[in-house]
Amino acid sequence: MKTNSLLASALTLISLCARGQVSPPLLASGPVSVEAGPHHRVWQRVTVDNRGRAITNSYTELATGLNFLDSATGLYESSQEEFRTTKYGRAGADKGQHQVTLSADINSGGAVELITHDGPRRLCNPMGLSFRDARGRNGWLAVVTICLGE
Repeated sequence: MKTNSLLASALTLISLCARGQVSPPLLASGPVSVEAGPHHRVWQRVTVDNRGRAITNSYTELATGLNFLDSATGLYESSQEEFRTTKYGRAGADKGQHQVTLSADINSGGAVELITHDGPRRLCNPMGLSFRDARGRNGWLAVVTICLGE
């Protein structure tokens, strides 16, 4: 139904234009990214009105960690929230502002390696999941055992 109404509107516009009553606007493609930073991206779309004037519309997309600086190109690229596995069974996420690598066995030494955007490398070992209640008492919910990631 929606497609039929769009088609009818387009045919009406073409019919009016053929009679010289309305000039059709120049249709532009979608917005294009013209600037990027670690936490923003500026999008622009340029259209031309019936008098031949260029009209530029832009907006800024904001999000923490939206882009990462690609060391190979020196340009900001869109961050990707995904892990890839290596042939050694490790999992790595390197398409973001911070890079993390997980060991195949989370119970091994240095199982989690984190490299932050400003360079420091940190290694850690998760030991388990614990909680602290309102009175300050601690309790373990689970402890890490030998296991292989999937």
